[in-house]
Amino acid sequence: MNLRSSFALLPLLCLCLCLCLASPSLGDDLIVDGGFEAGTGDPPNNPNWTESSTNFGSPICERGNPELATCDPEPDIPAIAARSGTWFTWFGGLKAGQNGTSPEIGSVGQSVAIPPDGGGGTSSATLRFFVKNPVCSDDPDDALDALEVKVAGVVEYSTGVGDPSCGNPNYREEIVDLAPYIGQTVTLAFEGGFNGDKVTNILVDDVALYSCQYPANVVVANETITGTDTRRGCLTLTAGPAVVIADQAVVVFEAPLSVTLGDGFSVESGGQLTIRTASE
Repeated sequence: MNLRSSFALLPLLCLCLCLCLASPSLGDDLIVDGGFEAGTGDPPNNPNWTESSTNFGSPICERGNPELATCDPEPDIPAIAARSGTWFTWFGGLKAGQNGTSPEIGSVGQSVAIPPDGGGGTSSATLRFFVKNPVCSDDPDDALDALEVKVAGVVEYSTGVGDPSCGNPNYREEIVDLAPYIGQTVTLAFEGGFNGDKVTNILVDDVALYSCQYPANVVVANETITGTDTRRGCLTLTAGPAVVIADQAVVVFEAPLSVTLGDGFSVESGGQLTIRTASE
């Protein structure tokens, strides 16, 4: 069961189950201002990101900002908006002969120092961001319209006009394993290239890069936990099947995105479980 949607079942676990749905230190997010909320409205639009755009000065946008008229498309398209807050990055948005010169090439980037492995070989580095392709060109000349995520110049993710998500007005979560870059200082860049015969729009928001000295996704299974213990996942933690918090045990499960209690999970009378997650 997913704890966040199952509060009605908590009394079945244990009366002393303690829930804390936020914690200030659940792994290290290495990205500065991943929501782009430190925008200024005067390109370059954000002091935390290196920005460029062939036509618009910067892909970083805020709808309704009078200094950023190009962030309000005509006709108005509700899907061109932030996932959270008011700022976001908008790649593309250009049609040949209108509003600028084709092609449109835009990018935002940030230098990130990913800490070295702690010595146990269990460290993780994971990129998480939200993206959507609400409008995609159907012109064959625009077949290469795409957004790429590059780490140290290497393409680690891409989406474009051929993506099955084209036309979906909703953001989707993307997770990219960056373990090969542990111990390196790298440039993380979102780069879009668009031919501009017809309009293609790709939006990005809420970027995070979690770095931990333990694995990204932790599973605790077939175990009785005694004493005082803390179990951590850099992204997620799943407890089950057959996990028991023993009498008098004081246990913490924590992960930034989610903690899920699976089949056969139980807390004995006198046991205590605290769950910490920074997930929205």
